[in-house]
Amino acid sequence: MRGLQQAEASEVDHFVWLHKHGPDGSAELSLSMDSVLRFVNPRAKITVIGDRPGWYRGHHLPSTPSTIKDISARLPFRDTQRKIMLAARSPEISDRFVWMMDDQFFLKPTAASEIGRHWYDPWFRMGVRTWHNLIRVTFQHLKQRGKSNLQTATHLPHVFEKHLLEEMFGLYGFPERLLLFEVCYANHWRDPQSAVAYTGFLRRIPQCLPMSEMAHFSEHILNYCYAGWTPVMRQFLEQRIRG
Repeated sequence: MRGLQQAEASEVDHFVWLHKHGPDGSAELSLSMDSVLRFVNPRAKITVIGDRPGWYRGHHLPSTPSTIKDISARLPFRDTQRKIMLAARSPEISDRFVWMMDDQFFLKPTAASEIGRHWYDPWFRMGVRTWHNLIRVTFQHLKQRGKSNLQTATHLPHVFEKHLLEEMFGLYGFPERLLLFEVCYANHWRDPQSAVAYTGFLRRIPQCLPMSEMAHFSEHILNYCYAGWTPVMRQFLEQRIRG
């Protein structure tokens, strides 16, 4: 198995966020970046692809509008697909990089081997949302190539190698075909025997979890759904990351 089997034990020093302006003023994004610099690599290269927050002065790659017309609920996924393709094809992005989301935060010193694990969600069940439909279609195309169908869209950081992303784009017909690239990539390039069940879905915590309970989080990475971004959560992250 070529690709990440050797890379996951190597240093990772380029972290990429795909950003679109939102109502929160990108406060989550700033905290996510600071968590990388504090707990992973203080010399990490940081790149924002897409919209540039007003406060951000670091490396930035603007994205261009898609030439594919899509006005359905799939549009946000199409936007993310376009940006990850830009990351893979830009000479300004390192050959190996970590794709981050703005609601992912490192909470303690984290080694590259921890970030590069082949995580999957063992509890996943198909539903009726657009996201589930995209997973279903992605699984179908993976099956056609004899690949595993692990649900690897775990809302965790993903380590990518650009040449493998580029080859995957061609094999699976990107960008005309819309698939979940992180699911496609992990199942195509990673050995399913190396997959690790991820059960620590902190994004499923109650929305109003008190600070006293949050202080006991022991995981390396905290993530949550949009409802988790509360004043208490922001206070907790400010203290843990910047305190």
